[in-house]
Amino acid sequence: MSKVLIRRDLVAGVCDIPGCTHVGHPEGLALHARCHPAATLQVWYRDGLLTVKCGTCHADVCQIAVAAVLLSAVH
Repeated sequence: MSKVLIRRDLVAGVCDIPGCTHVGHPEGLALHARCHPAATLQVWYRDGLLTVKCGTCHADVCQIAVAAVLLSAVH
């Protein structure tokens, strides 16, 4: 199974490639598959998780934990 990301991971906004200095892509987080970087992604939601897979070979990219928020609770 792929790594489960939480808000803290997404706010960091950088890749997790060991040794990467993020020069050339410091503008934020971009999800892509390492196996096929130019491929589209497939995304599913189930039980509080977004599952992201490579659109070419269907390999796991990551999972993102999400929580539903009632709009009435936001105000």
